[in-house]
Amino acid sequence: MIKKIGILGGTFDPIHIGHYEMAEYALKKCNLDEIWFMPSYNPPHKNIINYSSFVDRINMIKLQINNNKLFKITEIEKNLYDNNILKITSTNNVLKYIKNEYNNYCFYFILGYDSIKSIATWVDYEDFLLSNNLILFNRNNDYDKKYIEELKNKYSSKICFMNDLITNISSNEIRNKIINNENVDKYLNKNVIQYILEHNLYKKE
Repeated sequence: MIKKIGILGGTFDPIHIGHYEMAEYALKKCNLDEIWFMPSYNPPHKNIINYSSFVDRINMIKLQINNNKLFKITEIEKNLYDNNILKITSTNNVLKYIKNEYNNYCFYFILGYDSIKSIATWVDYEDFLLSNNLILFNRNNDYDKKYIEELKNKYSSKICFMNDLITNISSNEIRNKIINNENVDKYLNKNVIQYILEHNLYKKE
């Protein structure tokens, strides 16, 4: 039987309850065998200087998934970058590498509707849409059905659209709340909060 793997990529700075809900829903609703959390190492369309260290982000993911045997962490982007295997570790390039390495697995890339709306900023986004199975989440019940259908028709994308609403919060909003000393208990795992406090993340200089 072919193993079905969901890949949830992102900066995860920090990982929050919305990320975890996406992983849980995708695992259950799409009958996946595992979810791989894939933190960005050197995202080509973002300024990595503005983000926490890769080690901090990995540690927060570990605290969030809390030894869930169906949830894994892959450091593939870091490994590819450090070993100079890929000149640009774009999502599309990384997924191609993963599919080649694990050619007996079937992969599904998980992302939120906000990401698909800005997909044109991604490196090789057209090839990405043509080449991958996508699990797309509606984060706030405000989406353009026509746009989704156009994507399916234009790129023949295998898009599974999930209408299950998840916590509508972004990592950027959480960082700003922490900077402004606002409560984030309902958005973050308590162990992640403790880690942020202990390592003084997201505080103004």
